[in-house]
Amino acid sequence: MTFQEKVNTDGKYQTIFAKVVKKHGGRLTSERKTLLHTICNMQGHFEAEDILSALKKQGHQVSLATIYRNLSLIKDAGMIRRVSLTHGDPSRMQFECTWEQQHHDHLTCIDCGKKVEFNYSAIEVLQETLAKEHGFILTGHHLELLGLCPKCQEKSVTPLTDIQTNQIAKIVRLDGGKEIISRLHDFGLYKGHLIRLIRRAPFGGPLLIEEIHSKAQVMIARKSEPPCKAGS
Repeated sequence: MTFQEKVNTDGKYQTIFAKVVKKHGGRLTSERKTLLHTICNMQGHFEAEDILSALKKQGHQVSLATIYRNLSLIKDAGMIRRVSLTHGDPSRMQFECTWEQQHHDHLTCIDCGKKVEFNYSAIEVLQETLAKEHGFILTGHHLELLGLCPKCQEKSVTPLTDIQTNQIAKIVRLDGGKEIISRLHDFGLYKGHLIRLIRRAPFGGPLLIEEIHSKAQVMIARKSEPPCKAGS
């Protein structure tokens, strides 16, 4: 049974929302019921404009101001939560449904804004442990991991000569022809591997890099076109 079907068949959802509305001096009108059903049927992350569009498709005429007011009430009822927005305009508000949904956290691409939902039990256990160590009773959390998605990694390419000392980067491309690429492979450097720049020699001298997994260290001559391109 979907969340929408639960809202339609079980009056407790409307009862909970009605209590919140009454607390704020209002009542559960047919318009609010329609808004509740529509919002709780939204998929993924959504904004007020998405709700407005969905209502228009259903033939309902509701103002954005009304939607925002009811979003706040439905949030107070614990049925949705606001999702932090790290990409684009920070003043924009995004939400997601949380009622009887499995808790999840987010991976967010800092370039294109793509969000990936995930649930990892080890993180949940660690957070409970940390809370107890500091004397907290954990009532909830929202974890967002920031980085670059696969597509943006390919676009965000930095020459090896431009990464900073001790910076860890991922090799996204090997240049220089078959012979040079073969030599890099002999040193354990492949596309997708993580490397760290340990030291750069002065006056345009070679770079000393370390392959993170194997800890192998390789000296690479610094040229105008370095053989490795990294996504930082």
